[in-house]
Amino acid sequence: MRQPAEPRLEIKDHIHYLDWLKVLIVYGVFVFHISLVFAGPRWLVSNHDSSLVLGAFAAFAFPWGIPAMFLIAGGDSWFGLRSHSRVQFIRGRFLRLVLPLAAGIVLLSPLQRFVTSRNPPPRIEGLPGFYVDFFRAMRFDWAPEWLSRYGLHLWFLGYLFAITAVCLPGLAWLRGDRGRAAISGIERATRRRGGI
Repeated sequence: MRQPAEPRLEIKDHIHYLDWLKVLIVYGVFVFHISLVFAGPRWLVSNHDSSLVLGAFAAFAFPWGIPAMFLIAGGDSWFGLRSHSRVQFIRGRFLRLVLPLAAGIVLLSPLQRFVTSRNPPPRIEGLPGFYVDFFRAMRFDWAPEWLSRYGLHLWFLGYLFAITAVCLPGLAWLRGDRGRAAISGIERATRRRGGI
């Protein structure tokens, strides 16, 4: 007996569960960073009182939070190419990832460095001079560490854009006729006993 064909998504269809997964992951990362303040080992900002529950949550979330975010971003890219050309797609990713990263480096990174430079943080009067020193000391290089050094917690935006740009030709190939044939062949192979 033949299985009924799965319904194919139309270009106009929106994948709402993917949006909800992104929302859940972002809130999960937010709660994870808050829990680090109370997790026990010293972090950028630490509380004197620690919580075993929040420490357990941080330990549980650490190994899979960012990989889940990148996995969902890959799915979002797959579906995003249904209705956009490669140029439109990479332009959209630039606007959504690189511009917020640049704004974050200019506006948020010096503030975060200021707050975490001492525990308790220094007096607010020193903030303008700290901003000037932050940018005076900045040295650009093409190493990935540059993003974490100056982008701080926004490093993943730069990584995500770089991964998108590198993987885009392969992803576009997979969406073509030959790529779909290759995916179908892999799917048939995995349905056989021991295929996976």
